[in-house]
Amino acid sequence: TLTFRFKNLSDREFSIFLAIYELEQQIGEVGFTELASKLNLFESTIRTVIYNLLSKEIPILKDRFFHKKVSLSIQKEFKDPKIIRELINLRENKGRQTTLPS
Repeated sequence: TLTFRFKNLSDREFSIFLAIYELEQQIGEVGFTELASKLNLFESTIRTVIYNLLSKEIPILKDRFFHKKVSLSIQKEFKDPKIIRELINLRENKGRQTTLPS
């Protein structure tokens, strides 16, 4: 389930998911460079973590454009601030039973 997937993310994976959400709200288009700058990480680290998030079926969209720039975004149905708060609460209360909408 989605709840299980989010509960089992590493702290770094979850922080990158949240950073995509925040940057998308602030600047619109988010790429590896913007994430690396915001989180003070190498772009190669960001790329690896994004690959891991996608393989874990976390709701991130990755688009590559003609100029080969990658754009990252959170799937539309997860852009609701209420859902983001629920995800944060889920992570803070890892031991408690919590269920997200599927």
